[in-house]
Amino acid sequence: MLNDHIGHVCLGGDWNTDLSRVTAQTQCFNDFIERSRLKLCWEHSLADKQNTYFSEMSDATSCVDHFLLSENLFDGINCCYVDDNPLNPSDHREVVINFDYDINSMSQSQGSDYKSSPGTAWHRVEQDHIVEYQSVMDEMLEFVDLNNNALHCND
Repeated sequence: MLNDHIGHVCLGGDWNTDLSRVTAQTQCFNDFIERSRLKLCWEHSLADKQNTYFSEMSDATSCVDHFLLSENLFDGINCCYVDDNPLNPSDHREVVINFDYDINSMSQSQGSDYKSSPGTAWHRVEQDHIVEYQSVMDEMLEFVDLNNNALHCND
């Protein structure tokens, strides 16, 4: 549903949810993906899914870092992998996605109700820009259907 109103969606980060586990949190995350009509990057045929979290203290590992993508971005993936960069000080490994996607087609996105307009540099933003931004974000967020159990941390 969110996907239908925005057009191009890429949500990524530490979701603290390992989809190989059967938990209420996993079910809630899967429900969100389905309701939002997004696709999990790891489901792509070119994805090399590996664990993204490594705890040196407990030796625990899991795949909790994910990207959720609209179908138009998902279809453009040409590689997706976990980068075990030795310079990364985090206990999470970097998830790398490369797209083969024509950026010019984004402004002509089908299904998007929002038209591209010239942006304002943040150092020049005035109160009316902030109010307009908040209004657009509020309108977009109305389409995000969150599970009540997730909002109240019910298990």
